Amino acid sequence: MNDKLTDGPTRHWTGAAQPLTGLVRIDGRVFRWMGSAPQALPAFRQTALEITATRTTYHFEEHGIRLDVNFLSPLLPNDLDLMSRPISYVTMTVAATDGAAHKVQLLFDASPVLAVDRPTQQVVWSRSRVQGMNVLRASNFQQPILEKSGDDLRIDWGSVLLAVPDQHGAASATQPQDLVESTFVSGKQLLDDDVDMP
Repeated sequence: MNDKLTDGPTRHWTGAAQPLTGLVRIDGRVFRWMGSAPQALPAFRQTALEITATRTTYHFEEHGIRLDVNFLSPLLPNDLDLMSRPISYVTMTVAATDGAAHKVQLLFDASPVLAVDRPTQQVVWSRSRVQGMNVLRASNFQQPILEKSGDDLRIDWGSVLLAVPDQHGAASATQPQDLVESTFVSGKQLLDDDVDMP
C-alpha cells in the first residue's frame, strides 16, 4: 500500500499487516528492500516501480548493486484454470552496476500471519521436498473453512506455501522472524531447524 516497498509493512487489501520482509547484504552492509522492519536497518534506495495487470516490479540501486524484484500473479482472464490458482511468483535478480565484484545475499521472509485472519491465531507449519524445491507451509491450526463472513476478514483456512528452488547458496528456515533476521544481519548461516511447532 506504499509506492516505496520499505515505507511500511506489506498489507492485505483490508489494510491489515501481513508482513513480507526483504533484506539484502552487500559486502557486509545490510539494508531493507521490503517492509518497514527491522527499523534499525536503512532502506535500500528504490529507483523505480512498474505496475501492470499481472506484475509489479520494484527496482533498487545502491552501493554498486541493482536489485530487481518482480511479483507475478498469472491472472489471465482467457485461462480460467490458470486464473483460479492462488499462486504468485517472486523473482529477485541482482547485478553489479559498477563493474566490480560484490558479495550479495538476499533474505525473503514470509510471516505465517499470511495464513490467518488475526495474528493471535495459532499457526502450524511444516517442511517438505517437491521436485527440486524446498517447500515451507504455514496454516491456521483450526482450519475454520468458510465459518466467517464480512469485509474485514483475511483467509484463515488453507495454507501459505513458500517454495524455494534448489540452487547454490539457497537456504530456508522455519524459525521466528526476529531470529532469522538477526542471524542474517550478523552474517551467519540460517540455523537448521527441526520444524518443532511453537
